[in-house]
Amino acid sequence: MTPRLVPRLRRVAAGLLLLASLGQALPAARADDAPPTPDAAREPAAAGPASIFLPLVSRESGALPANLLANGDFESGSLAGWEAGGATVSTVYAHSGQASARLANQFMRTTISTMPGQAYKATAWVRIVSESGDDWGGFRLAAYGPDWEVLAEVGPLLQSQRGAEWFKIALSFTAAAATTPIEIGYFGGPGRQMVAHVDDVTAFVKGANRPPVLSAALTPALSGLPGTQTFNLVADDADGAVARILWDFGDGARAFAASGARGVAVPGHYTATVSVTDDDGALVTRAIPWTAAQAGFPALIVSAPAAAETTVSTPDLAVSGSAGGAAGVIVSTDRGFVGAANGGAAWDIRVPLQPGWNRLLVQARGADGRVVTQERRVRYAPPGELAFGQVQHAATVERWQPLEITFNLENSAATHPQFPYGAAMPPGLSRIDGVTVDALFTPDNWATVYRRPAFLYQPYERALKDGQEWLYLTGRPVWKVRFAPPSTGPWRFRLEAVEARGAARSAERTFTVNAAAAGNHGPVRVARNDARYFEFADGALFLGNGHGVGYDSARFSYDAVDQFNAIGAGNQQFFRWWLSGEGRLWGSAWQAWRSRTLTGDGYIPATGLTLERAYGDGMAALRLDADNPIMFQGFDTGRPALIPGRAYRLVVRWRTEAVTGPRQAGQPHGVVVKFTGWPEPGETGALPALVPHVNGDTPWHVAYADFVAGAHFAENIALILENATGGAAYVDAVALYERLEGGALGPQLLRHPAFNSHLAFDPVQSAGVDAILAEANARGFYYKLVISEKNEYLLNRLAPDGLPDPLGGHFDGADGAPARWLHEAYWRYLFARFGAYRSVHSWELVNEAAPAPGAHFQLAAALARRAAADGNPHPATTSTWATLAEAAWKDPASAALGYADFHAYVRATGWLEPRDQLADDSARFFNEYDLAARAAGFGKPVVWGEMGIDGAGDEEPRLAADLNGVWLHKLTWARTGPGGVYPLYWYTDNLFDKALHPIYGAWNRFMAGLPLNNGRYQDAAATASNAGLRVLGQKDLTAGWAHIWIDNRAHTWRSVVDGRTVAPVSGTVRVALGRANTRYSVAWYDTATGRVSRTQTLTADSSGVLALTVTNLRTDTAARITRK
Repeated sequence: MTPRLVPRLRRVAAGLLLLASLGQALPAARADDAPPTPDAAREPAAAGPASIFLPLVSRESGALPANLLANGDFESGSLAGWEAGGATVSTVYAHSGQASARLANQFMRTTISTMPGQAYKATAWVRIVSESGDDWGGFRLAAYGPDWEVLAEVGPLLQSQRGAEWFKIALSFTAAAATTPIEIGYFGGPGRQMVAHVDDVTAFVKGANRPPVLSAALTPALSGLPGTQTFNLVADDADGAVARILWDFGDGARAFAASGARGVAVPGHYTATVSVTDDDGALVTRAIPWTAAQAGFPALIVSAPAAAETTVSTPDLAVSGSAGGAAGVIVSTDRGFVGAANGGAAWDIRVPLQPGWNRLLVQARGADGRVVTQERRVRYAPPGELAFGQVQHAATVERWQPLEITFNLENSAATHPQFPYGAAMPPGLSRIDGVTVDALFTPDNWATVYRRPAFLYQPYERALKDGQEWLYLTGRPVWKVRFAPPSTGPWRFRLEAVEARGAARSAERTFTVNAAAAGNHGPVRVARNDARYFEFADGALFLGNGHGVGYDSARFSYDAVDQFNAIGAGNQQFFRWWLSGEGRLWGSAWQAWRSRTLTGDGYIPATGLTLERAYGDGMAALRLDADNPIMFQGFDTGRPALIPGRAYRLVVRWRTEAVTGPRQAGQPHGVVVKFTGWPEPGETGALPALVPHVNGDTPWHVAYADFVAGAHFAENIALILENATGGAAYVDAVALYERLEGGALGPQLLRHPAFNSHLAFDPVQSAGVDAILAEANARGFYYKLVISEKNEYLLNRLAPDGLPDPLGGHFDGADGAPARWLHEAYWRYLFARFGAYRSVHSWELVNEAAPAPGAHFQLAAALARRAAADGNPHPATTSTWATLAEAAWKDPASAALGYADFHAYVRATGWLEPRDQLADDSARFFNEYDLAARAAGFGKPVVWGEMGIDGAGDEEPRLAADLNGVWLHKLTWARTGPGGVYPLYWYTDNLFDKALHPIYGAWNRFMAGLPLNNGRYQDAAATASNAGLRVLGQKDLTAGWAHIWIDNRAHTWRSVVDGRTVAPVSGTVRVALGRANTRYSVAWYDTATGRVSRTQTLTADSSGVLALTVTNLRTDTAARITRK
């Protein structure tokens, strides 16, 4: 039951921003540019604001402010004005002139005069001529303030992303002192060897930005297809650098190179758009029309609607036209419709529309398989005003229990109801047409208002069939609001909505909140009086014993219930769950499709996505080729639920480019959809095709097939490039619908049907998560939910200017960036759907961010602020992969984060020594890190989000021989100490296989009723007369209470497994309780059960010290002390 889905990737990922490389041809490298011997390793600086840029040309135009940096062109033949750091002047390469600076795993530094508060920019031309090895870091440009604080930096830059040609970088910074050091060169570990050349370094006062200047051209007309189209772009950014370029050719293809040639095989009239962005975000575009012609293709005309865009007020549309030379016409929409048109040369069809924009794709196929297409965009705006209808809810609800309100939003014209409305959308997201629906609640006639977002809810029937979770949709979607009211008495609420067509408000309605049932303490929050701890909303202490969890993809919510039952009541209740991995609610990381051949991105399965092709407003598409011939769904994601005997339609939108074959004569070739078991590349030919093979060159079009279900679940659905000798296929979406009476299609059934999965939230998986959180709610279990993946493909490649960027690095988008908007929309969905469950302990932005302040912690803080402002607030945080990351957690920008979270495996990523001794003594392992976290003084709770006693890459194997879980017993009881850290152990196989859950329950019983969150508890500071005794505990001198755990240090899990005889220990434990000659009741506990074994009354001495006698302690014991 190990929660990790795949092996751990443990490498430095702090602030990696990847680049593209464009530039002029260069002479071959000389022998003196071999990789150098690495320098001694240097520690990385904290990440600062970073920008990375690429050039298209080397010429500059227009006068710039004076260069404040001396000898930036190195034409003097020296490095005068620079602290060379071992760098030399070279004439092997030069961007301009005859010389450049050569750095072999070195950096150099110069200092310029600056004015505090003034904005500046530094630029440089760089060429990384060789690179080998692997380590953190790379080439970097940085500006420093006082005490070597990084003001801004560009990097790390690697040849593997930039290539071996000249590229330009630009760095903006605001000076913090009268002088500013500028550093350029290699900054990283010794395992990487890099030789780089630098030229034409400048620094100047930053003025008003000048947008880039560009000139673009491409082949305007092609005939005799297939043909070759050339394209060329020359761009110049005089006061910075070109950051990104994009050629969108208008036929579904793209290029990220400035110039090149590409194949064109499908006729049509197109408009290419070339976009150029500079380092300050100025975007310049040019539109260039072009045509391609070839005889032998169907002659498709769409007569109605004739306009490219139109708006209608009816829920269906008559579409008609002509198609000379076509064997048939198919019309589809991006909103769940596909059908064959009536007629032949003259065709027509009635197309159902969904509210908002519908993209109609009309395609004609010739008898030889050639396809041509045309598109129309139709907006359906229902008549009538926006209004709420059929509002339903319970009349009463328990305090802190979700109240569910369902309703319809009538006459909405929102295209994307899963997203909120934005009057001014960020770049790249202008086509998102959402609606914001909220419920406002008040217990005091609107003096206090709690706002909760609504979400569009698809009902599902849930059952266990064939040993798997079966989720089948029932009925049409409805709107839903969930709210867990925080106080009893009468409440009122109203609904509000706003979208592009207007706004609506409902009448007020009422409900009554009753007192919470026993065991319902409300949601978890940071303790009001002691920031080390969490507490419930009713003030009770949250002890928070637990570990990581993961659930079988096929059984999913039923596996969760099985684990709940195994855990039992009163034991562990705090769990960390990778919702980003197993939930698969949003985004491309861990999406439902798996490659059979591609290597994953570390621990994340390969997505198979490419930015070089996209349909419509999409950002990416799946690519199938010789390296990735199969992508299939169903292996580790759950298979789609069906009803035996019912009819279904599977629809795929795809395109092919130069798909040739057959490899095996006499067999079909091309891209195909099949039902499979475990699909092996090259071995699927004998399986029957569901959607037949498509080959050659085809534009974006749909293909579909109908079938009747024979079981409760579909087999694996496989997209296969089969029996081909060359070419590639691209897929935008694969959808599955039930065919209803009359030929209509029901709602979509597949998980992740669209490969642009950043634009939707998966309703199927959400239903399973609902079931888990509702069950946890009832049982008193609490989840720390990891909600996103820092290496998510799409968000990383959505640049601030809205352009796709193959170099990535944009996940932590700043306020106003498209990635940030999408994050916030996702958070809103999470809050709306799951935030009313008190089983949500907290939101964790990502697993293992870099342990340094910067953009990621700023994003996490934005999540925390949003979560705190919600009507059902929960703490929010992130986590780091190593160290306590004190600078990041204590940074003022991180103040909103609810608690700190660190990860440490005793050997692999731990930093405290001696590691082997800590591994053998789990109590010491916990206590040392507990004390370190306490000493850090974070001023907020600390969760040890991943804790592990590891061996060579996995859990220490000898722990399996510890049948009674001494390792877990000692670790858990060590929590009696003063640090307050909440450990969540990672490896859970031993825990479940050996049923060690009661160990948590024993400690819970000992701690029950202790108000550690009252603000008065401090280290018990107990002493022992025998060094063989370890004593941990706390005391409240005001109340006269104390609790301590006394441990025989020599009795460890390792001593038990090794079969060593451990001698009993005797001694005296003394606790200063502050009151002389005062009597105390001492209750001694059996730590195996957490129950009192005996009691005694003792009297403190004249100094207020109470002495407890310990005799022949073989393992451990515990005591609670109460003043009489």
